[in-house]
Amino acid sequence: MKIVLLTFSITGNTAHVADSISKTLSKYGHSVQLFDAVSLVKLLGLAQKVPELKHQPAPTGHEVEILSLLSAIKEADAFGVGSYVFNFFPAPGVLELLDDKWMPPELFESVKMFFTFTTHGSLPHPVGDILATCISKKNPAMLYAGNINVRVPENFVPLQPHKPYYDIWDPVEIKLMEEKIDRLRVFLSFPSSSVQFTHVDNPDVKRYISPSTMMGAPLLDKEKCKKCGLCVMKCPYNLIQISPDIEDGFPVFQRDGCYGCGRCFNSCRQEAINFTLFDSKNRSRYCGPVFPGEKRALDGKESGIEYTPIPDVDNLLKRIQFEVKP
Repeated sequence: MKIVLLTFSITGNTAHVADSISKTLSKYGHSVQLFDAVSLVKLLGLAQKVPELKHQPAPTGHEVEILSLLSAIKEADAFGVGSYVFNFFPAPGVLELLDDKWMPPELFESVKMFFTFTTHGSLPHPVGDILATCISKKNPAMLYAGNINVRVPENFVPLQPHKPYYDIWDPVEIKLMEEKIDRLRVFLSFPSSSVQFTHVDNPDVKRYISPSTMMGAPLLDKEKCKKCGLCVMKCPYNLIQISPDIEDGFPVFQRDGCYGCGRCFNSCRQEAINFTLFDSKNRSRYCGPVFPGEKRALDGKESGIEYTPIPDVDNLLKRIQFEVKP
């Protein structure tokens, strides 16, 4: 069976779920192709709230990646789409990428089954249903194999622990994820009736603005910034650019368009990026998945103190009020 996986991941959590799905299905003889939705959203300039902002030229090869994705879907037997949960919605840009403008229904004429996978850090959410609603309209004859939902460490800055602590993946969640992936494998091999889901039509994407409203715009500390350009590369929405008109060479933030995803904050090795309304200087940056038995490594060196298990929702939300200790 030919399977296409399209994944939107900014910290590596959702990408790990996609890799785990791919490894399991490949082990049982399926042909799996993985595609990075973040690079495609960045290339196409999707989800930009600043109309006059021009997205930057696509990195070499990404134009080919779009054509490869569309070609792969057309030949696929099954299609999976995954996203981290952003304020109870799919990540900004995901629904736009799935729109008929970029993925017309005729691409899905031969697709027999589809599934979704999501990662979240705290509260229950409808993202699996939102994605399933969107995909099911492409070809109503497709069977839905269900949603693989995994609770992972938070990467929303106000819910990240104080330094030097960092969160790791919960072994219970890892086991549950593996069980769900195995059920997906069985469904794809022996399909039965479609898994039921709640149809969510016309989700109110205006709520996307809430995280940035809470944290404020990103703020650059020029004394720490090394002008490496990593934040420019990492921003999924082309909202950080190095302007040729500015001689100092520092990155420029389009603050009005910021969603508050925190990717620039979490990626900056110099810790030069913070926020205007939220004191993030003492927060530990989420640098990617760390699993039980591993240690977080920054610049090749072990760093920080493991915070485990992941706090329950009530205690996690209390992190917003942290002053000194987690």
